[in-house]
Amino acid sequence: MKRGCLVAFCCTAMVSAPALAQRPLGAATPPPLPDVRKPFRLDPQRTGDRPVPTARPIPRAIPVERPAATPAPPSIPAATPRVVRPTPAPKPAALPEPDEPGTIRVAPSNAPRTADLIQLDIADSLYAKKLYDQAAPEYDRYLNLYPNGADRPAALYRIAECYRRTGSVNAARNAFETLVTQFPNGDFAGPGSYRVAEMYYQDKQYRDALPLFRRASVRLKEPIVANAAKFYTARCMEALGQKFDARLTYEELTGTAENNPYQDASRLSLALLFRESGRTADALKQAQALAAETTNEDLKIEATVRSGLWLLDLEQPAKAEKVLTDAIALPGNPKWREVARVGMLRMQFDAGKYAEVYKAFTETKDEFS
Repeated sequence: MKRGCLVAFCCTAMVSAPALAQRPLGAATPPPLPDVRKPFRLDPQRTGDRPVPTARPIPRAIPVERPAATPAPPSIPAATPRVVRPTPAPKPAALPEPDEPGTIRVAPSNAPRTADLIQLDIADSLYAKKLYDQAAPEYDRYLNLYPNGADRPAALYRIAECYRRTGSVNAARNAFETLVTQFPNGDFAGPGSYRVAEMYYQDKQYRDALPLFRRASVRLKEPIVANAAKFYTARCMEALGQKFDARLTYEELTGTAENNPYQDASRLSLALLFRESGRTADALKQAQALAAETTNEDLKIEATVRSGLWLLDLEQPAKAEKVLTDAIALPGNPKWREVARVGMLRMQFDAGKYAEVYKAFTETKDEFS
């Protein structure tokens, strides 16, 4: 009986072995994968002689901690091998362009902010919103609390602008003067010099305005404002009797067409200085060029009338008559049409045409002041 049981057991085992061999390998449940999001830690007491796995280093370009809104990476199936792709190296960030004077930039939110920068940020945010009456005391607090702050020139310029825009002229002048005195070579030296020079010029303090306009013309980065500073430099020189230096500055401006809204005014001023010094022919050239090139109606008629009168002085009556006749038909300031009519009367009188003088006056007497 025992022998029969043993035979039956062996037969059963022989039948079951192929069946087991044909069972799919995937039927058995594989052990769960370790959580790849958890940091891998080694226990030096338990490693023994086993090979110690090495944790893959995290590239510096990838943050170690993910924000809460970033979803977790999907799990990797057991039958799929994990492919590790190299992380591309981050491109170096381009250096920012330097700020223009008065420009306010918002700093990155993750940048560490010191107490002085936080105070300056408060003032700058109000300044950017044009809340000048609220920004001024915040800039004043920064200047008082941080007398050696790196952004003191910017704070001085902006508090002066706050005072200027709110009508506190004396406070604005004091702030601008402090800026140009303490920081004569900084980025704000040009704009600050122009602002305080402008205030002096309005008060007709040309001697005080002249060196500041001259400094601004050299240090300002914006071409339009730099040309404005040059123009008012010449104006101050002219008011102070420095006619030769003023003429040289006007000549420089007449040769600058780009970013120069003062070219026409400089050409007219140059013509008048030539005329004042007895150089009528040079004055005529400048007036004729202005009349031909300007798009300003008032300047065009003025330059045309002056050209006609200076042609009379140069004893060229035929050309003068044509120019003055053209000037009478031009639009613009009507006082120059009256001057042109007086020039025509003068020309006829000098020619002995008294009847024509009387007729022309009686026909146009209502147009004379």
